[in-house]
Amino acid sequence: MSEEHASVAAALTEYEIGGELGRGAWGIVLAGRHRHLRREVAIKRLPAAFAHDPEVRSRFVGEARLLSSLDHPHIVPVYDYVERDELCLLVMEQLPGGTVWDQFTDPGIDMAGACAVALVTAAALDHAHERGVLHRDIKPENLLFAEDGALLKVADFGIAKVLTGGRTMATVAGQVLGTPSYMAPEQARGEEATPATDVYALGSTLYRLLSGRLPFPPAASPIATLYQRVHEPPEDLRRARPEVPPALAEVVMRSLATAPADRYATADGFASALASAATGVLGWGWLTASGLRATLGPRVAAITEGVGGTAVPRTDPLVRPGDAGAAEGSAAGPRPSQLRPIEQMESTTAVGPPDLASVARPIEDPDATLRRRIAAGAIPLAEADRAAALRLLGGSGMSAAERLDLPADADPAQLHAAILSEVARWRRRAEHPISPRSVVTVAQDLVRTCERLSQGLPPSARPD
Repeated sequence: MSEEHASVAAALTEYEIGGELGRGAWGIVLAGRHRHLRREVAIKRLPAAFAHDPEVRSRFVGEARLLSSLDHPHIVPVYDYVERDELCLLVMEQLPGGTVWDQFTDPGIDMAGACAVALVTAAALDHAHERGVLHRDIKPENLLFAEDGALLKVADFGIAKVLTGGRTMATVAGQVLGTPSYMAPEQARGEEATPATDVYALGSTLYRLLSGRLPFPPAASPIATLYQRVHEPPEDLRRARPEVPPALAEVVMRSLATAPADRYATADGFASALASAATGVLGWGWLTASGLRATLGPRVAAITEGVGGTAVPRTDPLVRPGDAGAAEGSAAGPRPSQLRPIEQMESTTAVGPPDLASVARPIEDPDATLRRRIAAGAIPLAEADRAAALRLLGGSGMSAAERLDLPADADPAQLHAAILSEVARWRRRAEHPISPRSVVTVAQDLVRTCERLSQGLPPSARPD
């Protein structure tokens, strides 16, 4: 055991200390396991150069208490903090699913996935901002996945403030602390950080996920990179990647405004604008189709949880594995000829329901096979659910009103309410812990059937 590991083990006697998980400007991260709880953890040891600083040690205790109070599904929880023998240690949840940077480089992230990552990160930021905690170093490497790859959490909240006291240009051995490639102009100038500072870094992250490159060309040094942020405008996302829809590009570029006052003032404001743009481009159901579990604020959730439109299918990544550069700090991106086209995505995603004069017309029948399986008793549904499913899958000769067991003259509002009720019913079946896999699959198919029915509703029948 190295001297570094031995000192950590001596300070954390309740833990078995494992190997190194990573290291960077903010310190080294070791694996650990609680001896009694058998809980796997990640142990961050702050750099020794800072741990020797009395001011840093003083801030560490106060900030660590605040960080441990953050309780959000998309924030890596802090279980414990220890200050001992010139050691400053944070014990956190260990997330073994890799980072967004890992997924970005292999296998890649498609448009829906990139937007989902940004929405989830914004939800975590908004929760922290409301409690007076800024992140100050949002980047793909600080966004971690759980083992199943479906849950994303933000790591390293507040570490920058612990080490720098809020000074954004602090250096050690001539190195700029933080990640200049994602740093906001006010950070580069050494000015006060605000929630808009984190919005800028998140916008830079989303820009890279969508385009395969950073908003600025490669610079010769970290200081030169910071100079760009202050004195040059970012490259327009549509110029860097013309296939990105204008609505999404507009949201990203506003988040990258040089002046904080010209950006979204809050992470929730950014998320609301992004959710509206993504839903308009990808259609209702895109967030679920992204495969990422998301706990969002009420306003953002209301935008993404409508039942109109068609769920967007998983598509090829915008950027192929290996195209994003060899290192996180590199500003270089892939050549345009290396990027995969997204025409296939754009041709298969919904841009909103058609404005039909009537919702009682027969619709095409994509559910015949499923209807036959249910009618034959191949799916273990309760009798009431079986009858409801067969009615909902009633065939192309039935109107939406008939499928929803409503009078033929039902108005759009009644149809919308009935669709919502059916969606809630089948989502409960899909999410029930003891539902067989076949029932879960059928329930998910029936939710999509409801979404197709909703396409016929005029916009006035939808919730705000």
